[in-house]
Amino acid sequence: MNTTTINSFFSRNELFLGARDLELLRNAKVFVMGIGGVGSVICEQLVRLGLKDLSFAGRGHYDYGNINRQIPATYINVRSKVKKIHALSLRLLNINPIIKINCYDYDILKEKDKIQKMIENQSIDIIFNCVDEYKAQNIIAQITHNAQVAMMIGGVIGIGDKGIITTFGPNIDYFDYFNLNKENNIILDDSIIKAQWISTYGPSLKPSILNRYNSNNNIPYPVITPLPWIIASFMIIEFIKMKLSRYKPILAPYYLEIIPFISDVKIKQFKTNEDNHEYIPWRP
Repeated sequence: MNTTTINSFFSRNELFLGARDLELLRNAKVFVMGIGGVGSVICEQLVRLGLKDLSFAGRGHYDYGNINRQIPATYINVRSKVKKIHALSLRLLNINPIIKINCYDYDILKEKDKIQKMIENQSIDIIFNCVDEYKAQNIIAQITHNAQVAMMIGGVIGIGDKGIITTFGPNIDYFDYFNLNKENNIILDDSIIKAQWISTYGPSLKPSILNRYNSNNNIPYPVITPLPWIIASFMIIEFIKMKLSRYKPILAPYYLEIIPFISDVKIKQFKTNEDNHEYIPWRP
């Protein structure tokens, strides 16, 4: 495949960005941690943006509950038990067959040392923190801070009807804004997070749904199909803003709150963890 053909893939991006800025974006070194509803869409948009080199990590296989939002989650991929990283790699290579993909089937909770070494060896520019588990989010935040790399984090919150996005620069410590003690490594268990979420949002849930959560704490959080894709799209815009310095990105302690069902997007400010802010921990 010749250079002219490849360049035509991204010609519409160039019409907006210009050749110089597009090339700057294409050469970015990006690592996406977590390739679920948000992370898989981010990977696809980065490929369609023209990235030459993309790294991502995920684990496990698809189940039927992933089909409503995860890009490579299809009936066939669930039935065949293909690994998430392999299904996503195949999809991305079908979009751009010459992109360099580095994919890792890592358990963040058990293999954090491998991940940190990999980030340092690859000279990563920015990490997209797209994992669901609270402990995993915190581990990625610590790795990112140690490596002095920018971290963008975004996810679904509330009852699955809104999301938040922000970026922690290399000199901004995530742990100043979230409910844990970094020195003593005290991190809330995800089951505690779920119990807090049920307590907070129970009155907003239909009684039949609340009864299901009360009887089984392991039921996943609700999320409506387009919301992770909307969040991912805003994160890609923030990535472009960061890399090009053409527009001002939203950096912590500020964050973007998106509530699509009432057509509301606001820039808000985190409080410190001493203030017991409503978004500590991330999901509730």
